[in-house]
Amino acid sequence: LPSNPVPYQRLKCGERVTREQLEEMLLKIEPGVLLLKERDLIAFVVVMCEKAFAWEQVERGSFSREYFPDYVIPTIEHTPWQCPPIKIPYAILDEV
Repeated sequence: LPSNPVPYQRLKCGERVTREQLEEMLLKIEPGVLLLKERDLIAFVVVMCEKAFAWEQVERGSFSREYFPDYVIPTIEHTPWQCPPIKIPYAILDEV
């Protein structure tokens, strides 16, 4: 990471993160929370890692099942049970 990032206005945006999207993201940061250098560093990281963001469903990726198989949660065969409901006291039954 650069210790002295260039101002975000001078960054060259890529294909996934446009200038408008970057500025919209930065506007969500409350004023006074970050220094200007910190804001520029966030913008730098967002632009450099733009493939991590998916704005539309077609851009979203997934892990290959060849390397990451579906997780199976082991369970024990059992008879499901349920607690009986707590009865409402007759004194307040009309209010409920």
